[in-house]
Amino acid sequence: MKKKVVITAKAHPSLEEQLGQHGFEVLYRPEISYEELGDMIADCSGIVVTTRLKIDKPLLDKALALEWIGRLGSGLELIDVEYAKSKGIRC
Repeated sequence: MKKKVVITAKAHPSLEEQLGQHGFEVLYRPEISYEELGDMIADCSGIVVTTRLKIDKPLLDKALALEWIGRLGSGLELIDVEYAKSKGIRC
């Protein structure tokens, strides 16, 4: 079974292609809402975000299989990095 990654923002097609080549099932959802991400994050091993969605404790508590969070652009201000790290999630 492939590990799932959600891309939550508009990204160059090469990102999806590269993740696919590394064995991930890529869910490209640039218009996803916080609530929709919360509904699907339980079985995702990675997410790629921008500053549009807050990656906070309530969302991270639903992320049972999450291994990493990737950021398009710069800054991690909308990601609860310390809490993510405490759960073994790389940022």
